[in-house]
Parts: sequence; structure tokens; C-alpha cells
Amino acid sequence: AARVGLLRLARLMTITRLGRIARLLRAMPEMLMLLKGIATATRSVAVTLVLLGALLVVFGVVLRTQVGENVELEQQFPSVLKTMWLLLLHCTFLDDVAEFLNTVTEVSVFSVLVLLVFIFLSSFTVLNMLIGILCEVVARVARKEKE
Repeated sequence: AARVGLLRLARLMTITRLGRIARLLRAMPEMLMLLKGIATATRSVAVTLVLLGALLVVFGVVLRTQVGENVELEQQFPSVLKTMWLLLLHCTFLDDVAEFLNTVTEVSVFSVLVLLVFIFLSSFTVLNMLIGILCEVVARVARKEKE
């Protein structure tokens, strides 16, 4: 009997939290508009992420095939999965990209050119396209809300 009472109390607290969130959304309609925009853009965001994943796989394979007999490149790109991880961190999220490119430059200029093409495609093109899609969808939702 005591567990049932505790369970009811937990449900009541959950409902109370939902009520607070609902009040917050009524107080800030912009937040609700952004959430609706994000929900509307889910499919477009998923397609963009699939495109980014495809770029990671293709360029991961290309860079991994460039290794050949080069021991130094083998250390940089030991497997396709590790290469994809490095591409995501350094070339898409641009985390310490200068040091990464300088390290690869010492070993292979062609690999740096491939990395620069990947940076242009992934970080500058695909991620900016994602931002544009989100802005457009949120603006569309805002127009519908005003009508």
C-alpha cells in the first residue's frame, strides 16, 4: 500500500513538472515556435545528417586507401572508422584543424588536399545548409503562427 502511494506521488510530481513547462511555453511563445520548427525540420535534418555520414564514409575510404605502404600515414589513419572519427572531429567540427592539417602536410600533400575538399564540403557546405534549413523552417512556422 505504501508503494502505491509513493507511485501516485511520483506521477503527481511528473504532472506538476509538465504544468510548469506548459506555463513556461505560454509565457515565452518564441520558445514554442522554435520547438515546433525543430520538430517540423526533423526529416530535413535527418537527410542532411545522412549526407554528412555518406561524406564521412567516402572520404574515410579515400584517405585510408592513400595509406599504402606509408608508415606515417598508417599512424594517422589506422582504419576507416578511426579516419572517419578524425574527419568528424577535425574537419567537420573544426577542432584543432590547423595542427591536424600541419601534421598530415609533413607526410602527404595529396592527403591534405583531400582533407581541404572534405572541410569545404562538410563543414562549410553541409552544415551551413543545415543551418539554412532550420532557419527557413522556423521562419515558416513563425509565419503560420502569426496567421
